[in-house]
Amino acid sequence: LVLGGPWPAWTAGWANVTRGTPGGLAEFVSIALRQDFMVNDADDGGNEGDDRFAETLLATDLNNDGYCDLVIGTPGEDVGAEGSEFVDAGAVYVVLGSASGLDLGGAHYWTEGSAGMSTTVADGDNFGLGLAAGDADHDGLLELAVGSPWKTASGQVEAGLVSIFPGSASGPTTFGLARLWQQDSPAVA
Repeated sequence: LVLGGPWPAWTAGWANVTRGTPGGLAEFVSIALRQDFMVNDADDGGNEGDDRFAETLLATDLNNDGYCDLVIGTPGEDVGAEGSEFVDAGAVYVVLGSASGLDLGGAHYWTEGSAGMSTTVADGDNFGLGLAAGDADHDGLLELAVGSPWKTASGQVEAGLVSIFPGSASGPTTFGLARLWQQDSPAVA
């Protein structure tokens, strides 16, 4: 069980993971998660007020290895170099599961400006506010869908966009980004 706390007293956000046991949930929290526990502060700007870490959560077996993986949405993350950040651009963390639990040291940190992305970072996109997964290409591996509900799309302010990350045996990847979906996409009625 993962419980998000996007607005605790220090406002950056946190999540608590409680392990399951044969008798039900463990009595105590097994892991307390924060942004700086998973990636270098220089990569994500560190814990900042209103990051809203863990506002959205998705737990599923993304890479079909039998272990549950965790996607953590941080839609209030300010992205970019200190002093010239894009405010509330948003980010996601992808943490793969294993026989020993979540691999925090191998966590992925993605923004709309990450390598392989075909979108640009902008203020207020809230990338990571929506999360979903499904096997869109029927290869047995789940694709990850990440919503940016306030993204400017087709020249329309706050029209919204969904980024689809292809699945792989090592989890979703930013390389070979499968699709960007918006209301003007050809397959959307």
